[in-house]
Amino acid sequence: MNPAEIPQGTAAPQPSDHRDRRAGLITFGILEILLGALALLLCALMVFGQRMLAANGGAPANMNMMLPAIAVYGGAGAAFVGLGIGSILCRRWARALLLVWAWPWMCMGFIGVPLMAWLLPRMLASGGAGPQGMPTGALMMIVVIQIVVMSVLMILIPGAIVWFYGNRHTKATCEARDPNPGWTDACPLPVLGVSCLTTLSAAWMLVFPFTGMAVFPLFGALVSGVPAIVLALAFAGLLLWIGRAWYRVRVAGWRAVVALLALGALSNVITFTRVDMAEMYQKMGYGQEMIDMIRKQGLMNEGFMIWATAIWIVPTLAYLIWVKRYFRSAA
Repeated sequence: MNPAEIPQGTAAPQPSDHRDRRAGLITFGILEILLGALALLLCALMVFGQRMLAANGGAPANMNMMLPAIAVYGGAGAAFVGLGIGSILCRRWARALLLVWAWPWMCMGFIGVPLMAWLLPRMLASGGAGPQGMPTGALMMIVVIQIVVMSVLMILIPGAIVWFYGNRHTKATCEARDPNPGWTDACPLPVLGVSCLTTLSAAWMLVFPFTGMAVFPLFGALVSGVPAIVLALAFAGLLLWIGRAWYRVRVAGWRAVVALLALGALSNVITFTRVDMAEMYQKMGYGQEMIDMIRKQGLMNEGFMIWATAIWIVPTLAYLIWVKRYFRSAA
């Protein structure tokens, strides 16, 4: 078109300065759908396996105890399928949600894989996993295989998602093919991630009482039964409010998370130094054999529980301090 023919007040189209990543978005989307289908299949197999075991005279299926795993695999599977479809369609929201999901997923991997590398040999040595009397070499092979699998699932896969969807060309491709800003564009991605996480945590608090494992360590006491259900509902309401406040970039939401983190850490330290952890596992429905196995692995001592608290408190607090920059203008 001749420049003279462009109507007055209309900007001439600008040449694109990004590489089109639509092929990559489609490829990653297909892989995500396959991962989602695999997670849903595992979810179905867990239920089917327990039913078959009970039907053949095995231990009766405790569906309440399985509910957390079913919720995790089922939720992750459905999310992967939906986000994979969104990626194929080059949607902004799919890219944003994949990033805010993959970042904490990968960070958990960097913490969880070394921790598992330390725990697995202890578990195998104590007879907590694998057949008794296995050769040392066979036990080491089991550890190596499990660590490799965990590294792929917890580090490599989310790392690939972060690498691809965090690329500026991928971002520009989604914005070009989905030009209208959506709800995921209303706040910065680091803030959106916490908003989504707290909202999902609120939903989990509504499911938690039905697992039969609803026990809260609370400043030296173990809250269970009806009081635990009431506490779970209260936490659900608080977390919903926090998620909404973070989405709106309200500094009150940031302060609430910091306060909740500090109080939670203090409560854990007080409880773990005063309460026998075996009592907590009993209230959660664990059998005595399982409790003895956990005790044998050294996972019930006071030092381990305090260090486990510090492992997630310290990086979370560091992240909150870093993300505070987005709340200054809203304060």
